[in-house]
Amino acid sequence: MNTVRILTTAAFATVIAVTAVSAQQPQTQRVRGTIEKVDGNTLLVKGPDGAPATVSLADNAIIVGVC
Repeated sequence: MNTVRILTTAAFATVIAVTAVSAQQPQTQRVRGTIEKVDGNTLLVKGPDGAPATVSLADNAIIVGVC
């Protein structure tokens, strides 16, 4: 009986820990295209198909360029 309680408590604690960690993961989105305009934290990107996209960046965003 005690073993079942310990295992249940451990499983419950693990679920809570995993949920908390996954909720804190930053959202990553990759965008490919040419930066047409920069206005503060907002980029106007022209995609490979020519379609424009507006991207709002976080304050700690990482931008990588390929030549």
